[in-house]
Amino acid sequence: MKLYANCLETSTTNVKLIHELKYKENKILLIHTVSATLQCVQDTLKTLRVIDEPCTKTSIGKTEFICDNSKYVIDDEIYQIPKQHTVEEVVKTHYRLRPGALVELVVEATTHNGKANPLVYFSTKETSISHGIEEDIISFLSALKIGQI
Repeated sequence: MKLYANCLETSTTNVKLIHELKYKENKILLIHTVSATLQCVQDTLKTLRVIDEPCTKTSIGKTEFICDNSKYVIDDEIYQIPKQHTVEEVVKTHYRLRPGALVELVVEATTHNGKANPLVYFSTKETSISHGIEEDIISFLSALKIGQI
């Protein structure tokens, strides 16, 4: 599940405050075509299929979140790239409070026309929000010096 906080918006200024919590960074190459979105996976091209779920809203502390259980599934292998396409590189930086934590802060940075467009959200493999997840999110917001916790 992805949790989008209304106070994180698209600014990564405060993320510099938690640089010591960074534990991994992934670079993903996406190719957008008229008929599909493709992803390079271990030197092969795979189509991405969206499994869409309804979004819900919840509050943790004084912060409102949009909870999104939608996900991308890597599907069939493809061997040709259509002539009309755009290429997008996404750099996902993951932060966590401790090894094995239930929740991570993710910063997705994409570049369009030389301008970076960051997306900041929390990610968990859980399908519901437990007390432990709430505590970790509040700890992240506190470390980021977000005043709405």
